[in-house]
Amino acid sequence: MKIESSMLIDRLLNEALDLIQQAQKLKEIPVDKLTDRPNAKSWNVLECLEHISRYHQFYLPEVRQQIKASPYPAARVFRSGWFGNYSANSMLPKKEGKVNMAMKTFPDMDPQGDKVEVAVIGQFIEEMNELVELMERSRAVDLRKTKCNLTIRWLKFTLGDTFRFLINHNRRHFLQIDRILNEIH
Repeated sequence: MKIESSMLIDRLLNEALDLIQQAQKLKEIPVDKLTDRPNAKSWNVLECLEHISRYHQFYLPEVRQQIKASPYPAARVFRSGWFGNYSANSMLPKKEGKVNMAMKTFPDMDPQGDKVEVAVIGQFIEEMNELVELMERSRAVDLRKTKCNLTIRWLKFTLGDTFRFLINHNRRHFLQIDRILNEIH
């Protein structure tokens, strides 16, 4: 993927703001619907948000640190890394709204069985607002040369691919949330 850096950030910011709006709407849904699950193996809505939050808890401090430490000034063009592009695209839903491939989550990122409170909605919104702030701050650094560690410690993404991965991961789980809400009504 090759795109002007400012266009990439603008696009990701719009998607982040859309996710915040979707999360705001979840506050209007009764708690019993947010904790209901379509089947015994499925997550409920709050567990989906908790899963996203666990990733945010790793990536937001990592992104903040890498932006702060980056010696690389902003570049006009962003070119995605091969692995980062593949990973970000693998999170994207297909045109008909289905996910590309089912993925097993890491055990420490799986909230099923944990007591997840409705406050996770507000937590998600706060984290997304922080992500928006970090995206704005990233305009001052090179999105390709600035690298971020992954939850798989020996791998790194470019900063631009890290943002793409996070937003696409969140979009993927908001589709899951929509499916859950449609199935339990």
